[in-house]
Amino acid sequence: MNLRDWNTPIYPHRMTTPTLAQRLAKLGIGTWAELGTLVPRTYQDRSSLPPIIRLPDDGPAVITGRIMVVNDDMSKHRVHLLKVTVADHTGPIDVVFFNQAYLKPILKIGLEVVITGKLERNPYTHIKQLLATELDVIRSVKDREQLLGCIVPIYPLTAGLYQSKIRSLIQYALDTMVPHVPDFLPPSIRERLNIMPLSMAIHTIHRPNTMEAPVHARMRLVFDEFLRYQLSLLKRRHEFKRLPTPCLLTPQSDLHDRYIQQLPYTLTNAQWQSIYDIQRDVTSGIAMNRLIQGDVGSGKTDVIVMAILMAISAGYSAVLMAPTDVLASQHYHKLSHALSAIGVDTVLLKGSLKTKAKRDTLTRLKSPQPVVAIGTHSLIQDPVDIHQVGLVVIDEQHRFGVQQRIRLAQKGNTPHCLYTTATPIPRTFMLTIYGELEKSIISEMPPGRIPATTIRMRMSQLDEVISIMSERLQQGQQVYVVYPLIEASSKLDLASAIEGHADIQSRLPQHQVGLLHGKLPVADKDRIMSQFKQGEMGVLVSTTVIEVGVDVPNATMMVIMNAERFGLSQLHQLRGRIGRGVLQSTCILVADRLSDISKKRLDAMVHTNNGFELAELDLKLRGPGEVLGVRQSGLPQFRVADLVKDEPLLVLARKVGIKMIETDPTLQHPSFVALREWVDSADYVSESGHLN
Repeated sequence: MNLRDWNTPIYPHRMTTPTLAQRLAKLGIGTWAELGTLVPRTYQDRSSLPPIIRLPDDGPAVITGRIMVVNDDMSKHRVHLLKVTVADHTGPIDVVFFNQAYLKPILKIGLEVVITGKLERNPYTHIKQLLATELDVIRSVKDREQLLGCIVPIYPLTAGLYQSKIRSLIQYALDTMVPHVPDFLPPSIRERLNIMPLSMAIHTIHRPNTMEAPVHARMRLVFDEFLRYQLSLLKRRHEFKRLPTPCLLTPQSDLHDRYIQQLPYTLTNAQWQSIYDIQRDVTSGIAMNRLIQGDVGSGKTDVIVMAILMAISAGYSAVLMAPTDVLASQHYHKLSHALSAIGVDTVLLKGSLKTKAKRDTLTRLKSPQPVVAIGTHSLIQDPVDIHQVGLVVIDEQHRFGVQQRIRLAQKGNTPHCLYTTATPIPRTFMLTIYGELEKSIISEMPPGRIPATTIRMRMSQLDEVISIMSERLQQGQQVYVVYPLIEASSKLDLASAIEGHADIQSRLPQHQVGLLHGKLPVADKDRIMSQFKQGEMGVLVSTTVIEVGVDVPNATMMVIMNAERFGLSQLHQLRGRIGRGVLQSTCILVADRLSDISKKRLDAMVHTNNGFELAELDLKLRGPGEVLGVRQSGLPQFRVADLVKDEPLLVLARKVGIKMIETDPTLQHPSFVALREWVDSADYVSESGHLN
């Protein structure tokens, strides 16, 4: 058997129908390989089931016997009941199936069954009964061998799909295909890592001899998933490293000196290290692909500017793309002021520009004179022609798909690419989402930065919160109030930004209160942000549109309503909008009815300002799918692996992958033939365009 056979679609086949294929697809199963690696959600040890007479009075149980009586009934609450009496050689027990009328044609007197459920006393007769959750029918010797006297896998299901059907399909695969499945790992690597051969791992997952055996089998499947993904990333990274570029930038120039001289502070060692990394990249003759990661307020903007000046000094233009109009405008206002002072031209391109302004900007971009172009995805539209792009900077890069990044990079002749993110990212995410990029981490905060104080309050203390806001406003400071929703929701009992804006304005009539959210026209967003930045309004009520990049040093207080609705990384990003000046800032988390997990998350916000610690905790508490959002982040959808629980295997797979690529970058060695075919057949581009 080769890889292609193992990946054959499960339908058409004599054992499947179109309806069955649709139901399997809901479990992510479309091929025999996907069926073979379907890991059971749990296992039942049926190697020695107690007879009915020795069953305990309560708790989970598995019984086996023959059906003696079948009754069809309806409770007074209109719940359908199937009441069955099952007996073995020691006696009978009553079994109740709730709302499972579809089983009536199956449950016949004399049928031998295995039933899983929960034991309890009947509230009326006080006789012991079993509330059934799962049913297996024994119709043959083979059924008996698979369902009794052994450890039985319990698979995830979907409507209309039963354990018996999945088990029969898997048994067919185990008998006819799995013994011949190609093993992608050479024996030398398996032996060194002490992991099972693939066919043995698949067989053990479905037919374990002990309750511990599936743990070791699963390790092999998890390692395979991680290795396949890491090799895809590492091969891509190797290709990046070999991509020559004619763009040789200037690492140090008079422009750099003049920019640094005008700064009212000195750069940190961590900022300088990132700058040195970039200097080395842009003078190597190979296109740079580097990620700059830094916590909120760590000084990424200065590193970006230094990189931009390397392009401008060499006669190239530079492009900075941001995910939102608000953030693009913030970058433009901040950079244009600093760069114009040293004679560098900066333009802003976004969708909301008036026709004449856009035409003038497009004309300027075509000019041979180097320019810094700042904008949103408008920069990658076809009419945009930028003369000699030497550097592309993509801010908050996890918000862009691969295709968008490629289109921007195509504006130049293999330009250098610099990606930045202020989102604290756990190590497992760094090894998955950004595995193909070189990385520089700004782990040091600028001197004099005063961490915000964070406190937690209840909705019943809102009057006290308003009083604190009033004091700040009277001192000439400004306040953010953040809500999770734009409008009130009938499904969620949460205050909305629109209602909150009206309430706060009524409580603080002497102050102007603005409202900012994603559904506003771009021109209105720009106007409101500008008014707040200029100090024309004291309070800005907002949704998470201000999460990234907004910089108003006079804003010293943030109130986050329904704070339990936000992830830890998101709360940290929001809190990063304050504490950007010389005054002590305060973040108030307003939350009620907290679950244990929500309380742990908010307590962590109170006790630490370290974004990386918060990101690791968020990953453990909420899981990978919630921390960044799978589609937004490009996070891979692993079938077996768990990014939290299996992190050691991810690290091991990366180490093994690095060694393979270092010794054989294209996996051409004869022992890697199956491995290369397996890796090349992977499709890690998600709907959002990310390599995931």
